[in-house]
Amino acid sequence: MQRIPVSSSRRSSRSPGFTLIELVIVMVILAALATVVIPKLGFLQAEATPVSGLASAQDLMNNLETYKVTTGFYPLRFDSLLTQAGTVIPNLYFAGSGTSATLVPAAFDTDGAAGGSWGMSFGPTSSQGMYTIMDQDATISDLNSSFNTPRQFTYGGDNVAAVSQATKTGAAIWQAAGFPSTTAFNYNQVTGATTGAYTAPASATGVTLVALGVGPQCSAVGKTMSSPPLQTGQIANGNYSRYVAIFAVYGSTSSTPMKPAELKLVLDSYGNTITSNVNLYQQAIPQDN
Repeated sequence: MQRIPVSSSRRSSRSPGFTLIELVIVMVILAALATVVIPKLGFLQAEATPVSGLASAQDLMNNLETYKVTTGFYPLRFDSLLTQAGTVIPNLYFAGSGTSATLVPAAFDTDGAAGGSWGMSFGPTSSQGMYTIMDQDATISDLNSSFNTPRQFTYGGDNVAAVSQATKTGAAIWQAAGFPSTTAFNYNQVTGATTGAYTAPASATGVTLVALGVGPQCSAVGKTMSSPPLQTGQIANGNYSRYVAIFAVYGSTSSTPMKPAELKLVLDSYGNTITSNVNLYQQAIPQDN
């Protein structure tokens, strides 16, 4: 008797693919993974701003120091952060105003009336090179490109934006710049919590911390940097979004009179120091339960 071959479809009662039960199991596994992975994704967004600020601030500080090493002086044409009337620009997030002002106009003369001799350690007779800065042109609507009015320092009455010690942010900047409080003081820029009050050390006597923005007119652009960095969040808020370099200027009453100006740190446009950006990053990291 001749046997009739059995087709492959008859050999197995199960067709290729997943059964309903298998699909349900896969869905349950994916749902379980989602409860673990999705909360972690918020970390990526939370860390983006502090990490970007941390990297840009440190890179920019290294860039400015590299410019000085290769040329012998710091760049020209920083943004003064002042209007042509000599007042601090109103759209600077951390500057404040009135009695809560972190940045205040300071006038330097030949004897360093504001604590530092601008003309000697920072101006035309100095090897530091920063004898021209850019004041704001109020007719330009784009704040971040509005510092187009050059001003050359003389020996009297030159205004700069100086860091006050009277505000929490200002005191934190002084401390981060290497002038630690002689009393217990700590300001957490992340949480806003403050411990104690800032008391300037003797090394801060006769010293002024000067804030200068790193804008498109800076002479380092096209040489050691392709373009000055921006923080997009501040642009959206209508604020000045450039990074701010903090220089220590030493006057005749300082412990090191007529010492050349020194770059101390670079702030992001929120006024955060590198240390506070590290804290922001660490707080954004999801904790294991």
